[in-house]
Amino acid sequence: MRPSARSCLRVLALACLAAMPPAASAQGTGPLAPDEEASLQQIRDFVRAATERYRMVAPLEVSVASWVGSSSVQQYASSPAVYTRGGLYLNRRLLRATNRDLVIATALGYEILRAPSKATSLADRERERAQIALDGNAQAVDILVQVKGLSESEALEQMYAWLLAIHRTAAASGRPPQPGSVAGCDAIRDLLGRFPGVREKFAGRECAPA
Repeated sequence: MRPSARSCLRVLALACLAAMPPAASAQGTGPLAPDEEASLQQIRDFVRAATERYRMVAPLEVSVASWVGSSSVQQYASSPAVYTRGGLYLNRRLLRATNRDLVIATALGYEILRAPSKATSLADRERERAQIALDGNAQAVDILVQVKGLSESEALEQMYAWLLAIHRTAAASGRPPQPGSVAGCDAIRDLLGRFPGVREKFAGRECAPA
């Protein structure tokens, strides 16, 4: 199943997270290998545990979709995952990616924060989406701590590395952030500003607040 136009806003919020790592294996269309099946089950267990921990109304259905990460569907060609209509559709490469749990935590964070839009204009909607992206980063850190058992420091390190990669990729391309998205450096400053206890740990790092 591919997302319809009506679900585009929720899809884009997640689809624009970042490109998959270059070292990831090629997108395949055949049956999943045993290690991929095991990874997919771990993701489903993760999603189920988060659903219970945060009392989400309904669990997300998780599956691998060939159109996520496919060059034949340009808007999702570099997407690790796409959320639409109560389903979380994964790029197959994510099953072997080192940042798999961070991607899933971010997707879950967006779903936990999802609420009816109060925007009355396109500009309002873009600001709303940008704020959800920032809040979602912090929510993902909390999910990694509460559900996966990471320390706050470990979870923040993962999110910092993710956002820094987004910043560097955007800087190399020379393209400005898309409407409704947040520049990687700005997202890092916002995230670390919410955790004052880590100021010293991240002091002097690229994009970290002074």
